[in-house]
Amino acid sequence: MPIGTIANGEGGASVRAKLNAAVDRGNEVENARSGSASLADRLGVILDAAIDQSDAVLTYLGGVVGAQATASQQRDTALGQRIDAILQTIATDAEVAAAISTALAPYATDADLSAAVAAIQDAVSTAASKANVALAASNNLLGQAFARPGDARALFSSALTGSALSRAPITAGIVAPSADLGSVLRIRGVDTDDVSGYVDVARRIDFALDPGRTYLVTATVDRNVDPSDPANNAVEIRWQNLNANKAGVSNVRLGGALLPTVAGGPLRVSFMIGKAGAPGELVYIIPPSAVYGLPLVRIYGNGAETDIASIDVRDVTDDVAGGTELSELTARISAEEEAREQLAEVVSDLGLAVDNRVRFDVSQALSAEEEQRVRETIGLGDIDNTPDSGKPVSEAQLAEFNDRTPKIEHVGPARPVIVTDDVAVMYINQAGEVGLPSLSPETRREAVKDVSVPLSPTLRVPFIYSDQGGVVAWLTHDGIDLALISDALRMKIVGAQFPKVEATGQAQPLIVSDEVAIMYLDEEGRVGLPVLAPETKREATSDLAPAISVHSVRQPLLYSDKGGVAAFLDEDGIDFPKVSKALKAKLLPRQAMSSGQSLHRVRSKIARMKFGISPEKIKVLVIGDSWVQGDPISRGLMTEMTRDFPISDTGFMSSRGTAFAVALTSATLVTSGGWTITNATDGTTYPFGTGPDGQVLYTTATNQTISVAGLKATSIKILRNQFGGKWRYRVDGGSYTVVTDATGGAQAAITISGLADVDHTLDIDTVGNTGTVSFAGLYAERNVSGIEINRFGAGGMDAARMQFYIPNMQLAISLIQPDLVITVLGTNDAGSPVSTPDVYADVLGDLTTLVKSIVPDCGVLHVIPPVNAGAVLNPLSAYRDAIIDLCETNGSEYLSLVDTFGSYDQGNALFLWSDTLHLNAIGGLVVGKTINDNFIKL
Repeated sequence: MPIGTIANGEGGASVRAKLNAAVDRGNEVENARSGSASLADRLGVILDAAIDQSDAVLTYLGGVVGAQATASQQRDTALGQRIDAILQTIATDAEVAAAISTALAPYATDADLSAAVAAIQDAVSTAASKANVALAASNNLLGQAFARPGDARALFSSALTGSALSRAPITAGIVAPSADLGSVLRIRGVDTDDVSGYVDVARRIDFALDPGRTYLVTATVDRNVDPSDPANNAVEIRWQNLNANKAGVSNVRLGGALLPTVAGGPLRVSFMIGKAGAPGELVYIIPPSAVYGLPLVRIYGNGAETDIASIDVRDVTDDVAGGTELSELTARISAEEEAREQLAEVVSDLGLAVDNRVRFDVSQALSAEEEQRVRETIGLGDIDNTPDSGKPVSEAQLAEFNDRTPKIEHVGPARPVIVTDDVAVMYINQAGEVGLPSLSPETRREAVKDVSVPLSPTLRVPFIYSDQGGVVAWLTHDGIDLALISDALRMKIVGAQFPKVEATGQAQPLIVSDEVAIMYLDEEGRVGLPVLAPETKREATSDLAPAISVHSVRQPLLYSDKGGVAAFLDEDGIDFPKVSKALKAKLLPRQAMSSGQSLHRVRSKIARMKFGISPEKIKVLVIGDSWVQGDPISRGLMTEMTRDFPISDTGFMSSRGTAFAVALTSATLVTSGGWTITNATDGTTYPFGTGPDGQVLYTTATNQTISVAGLKATSIKILRNQFGGKWRYRVDGGSYTVVTDATGGAQAAITISGLADVDHTLDIDTVGNTGTVSFAGLYAERNVSGIEINRFGAGGMDAARMQFYIPNMQLAISLIQPDLVITVLGTNDAGSPVSTPDVYADVLGDLTTLVKSIVPDCGVLHVIPPVNAGAVLNPLSAYRDAIIDLCETNGSEYLSLVDTFGSYDQGNALFLWSDTLHLNAIGGLVVGKTINDNFIKL
């Protein structure tokens, strides 16, 4: 209880003052104790309410808070006891002063006492917060809606590994009502991860997986807002496998990618899965190493609103194989068999009765009247004995027959229609047309008798070949032309028209002019002309184009319609001046990577650095999608290159800084919350431009800020798009420099030079802004030798959309002056209906042209990513072929990871993938080493 103060006259003034101070402090302690008690009472109410929900929560709170409160109360009680004991023994002012000082030592100031009370309040608040989190999951169980994230949000998580209790409840999305589905978890564009481009919604369960058991995974999703780009806003139903320690084994998609629409309504899908040997038609075989698992829904893109109504998994082995219902089914079968036996006995008895009632000699004929009477006697008067062949077919039967008659439909690949001895004798092709693999001679003659093959005047087709491979007859528009004619045939052809010439054993002149024979008959009886006029010679050789030298044995074989020679015959065989791509691919299979012969700029710089020529800098620029925006490949390449040379610069930093694309150095970029973000992945029009990576921050406000810390550079260039904005910048807290941009949207850069080679802080704000400030990124470099790796990456990007902001790369490429540009693109293109292989090659061709126009000797390397586990419309091999064609045309280089990286399953088993679309750090290092060893390293 509180202690009363000492009144005047009850001791010396100094003693009274000190003693009253001690009394006041004691009363404060008493009040604190009372406050602690009231807090403890309030905590008791919370615990009483929680105890019915979770004994574990009560035990936790009792341990933590009890210890805090007990310790504080013990200290306060000890203080009161010490003061009471001292007051009973003191006699002088000095003793009082000394005693008070000793008693108040643990609480030297009022702040100490307040801190003690605050500690109790903090402990209670922390415990209550933890209780609320724990109770939220418990409360979610009350509705029995375990599989519905809209009704039991705390039972779902974005984490996929670890125990269910260790996975934090999901924070993405909002709970919203749906007229069709009730409460749903609505995933919006802002909920997807900027780097991965998707968000996972998974059950917080530890679902045990047993051999021989079959599980049914089900999910219900719906669109609330349709995306403008459905292919990049797909929905996947997936399964996460965990080992005995609940660490990740694999993550797989079940079925194909889903593209729900508002008009189409909710999609309800289900998949049967299980380990090898489980009953039923399984769509996925769970690996033996998986002990636990959990289902999830993965939503891609940020251009839609998608509702998740349910995600569930249950054991359906008994439903599939019989299980506990098997005995019941066996009993029913036994009863059915017994009933059939009884029915057979009845039928047998009935037949015997009929036999007894109608027994006559089969040779004895019955009259019509007797036969009718017999039929009526045994109950067969209404039976129609018309033969089946004479019975009519009802309209209903005819309709049923027609419905069952197979119809020919276009189903894609050719398929057999009539098969005999496992050989198709009639088939239907991709166009729905009937084909016959072989025809009888009579049928073939009938089919082709009216068909003639028109030949152009210049076309000569080989018709008959000799044993040595030479052509002895051609088919021309005039008929058959013979290269060589035997004497016997010649005599048959000309013998009737010309007198027979006999050889005399020596040449004989036939026509003589000025005692010179201009025509003679040789020893073999052949006519010869010693000299031919140029006109005659040209006429004699006019069908041999192009001209052939007298020493050549190369003969024209096939002619084109334009008169050119399409094929020659020489001593080695047939030679083609031009070869089609298809034939070239057969004769010379394409390699997985090019030779790198055009990369002389970057290789010469490496040579100079190895010889110690300084300063020298190797600048690499990597352009692409999330494979570039994320860290693995760029960091893997940096790891390999810096084995020989140090990193030199920060290089280009995106307008969205490390929060969006992790920098390869320690610099960090922080922005205020009022900037508007443009991401080229979301569309093809940009009201205030983009940066070279398709990103930009813009604002019309006067209070927005950007701060970059840890920026080691001797020169900094700030990139922006000019829309009349006004802004300021400063370095290391110095005075601000004001910049007023022009209008029209042109890109420009502010250069800050002459800085010391140390870490700097760059501050930008929009104080005094009167237009739109559009920040496109910055470029920082140092005057030292080393490796500089720059990245222009945008998650979810494909070539069809990249083409719209390629012009915005021009300024940054001019500032960087790269030695090597590497593109990594294709993962999103393969699933896009718009970014086809032809579009892909055209866009990367335009990018190559832009780079070469700025840095003519810059090398360009196009990397085609490996095959992943995502849904595709066009295989990545088609994009590889398109890029190889491009590189053969424009002289750039290529690397096909489609051919060098192996299958997704092989890579995933080797821990190279972070998910079904992206490599992890190990996979990135493999790619980085492949690039460095084959295209850069000397």
